[in-house]
Amino acid sequence: MGQYHVIVNLTRKEFIDPSYLEGGLKLVEICSTAFHASAALVLLLAQDNGQGGGDFNSRTQYMAEISGRWSGDKITVAGDYGEIIENGRNLYDLCGMGEYLDITEIAFRALASNYQIDEYMRKRLYNKDKMPKWLEPKEVTEDKKG
Repeated sequence: MGQYHVIVNLTRKEFIDPSYLEGGLKLVEICSTAFHASAALVLLLAQDNGQGGGDFNSRTQYMAEISGRWSGDKITVAGDYGEIIENGRNLYDLCGMGEYLDITEIAFRALASNYQIDEYMRKRLYNKDKMPKWLEPKEVTEDKKG
């Protein structure tokens, strides 16, 4: 079987589930096949997104909610064989029991709301028929700054 993992923000009591878009939960799977988990983590940690060319489009609701959200926080990757920390449960268990907020879908919607990532995901990771319905592109609001 092997050990399964989630990416956890200890400061905010939030987590993302790397298996959400057909990635794996084992460390080897997360690091080798789960482009979306590493991209979501980078986006969550990006303290200066929107400051220059090549940054993510921050005009969407999801991107504004996620970009930099975990910047400066205490982050870990918690396994289901991990140390018991509370009432016979480890951090992985606590995430699965609702003690931590699962922000996986919001994080991946933020990635999909950016047309560069959306196109990459469609062309490289999925064929159009296989792409999860909730990842279909949403209309981007116009930037009010001009």
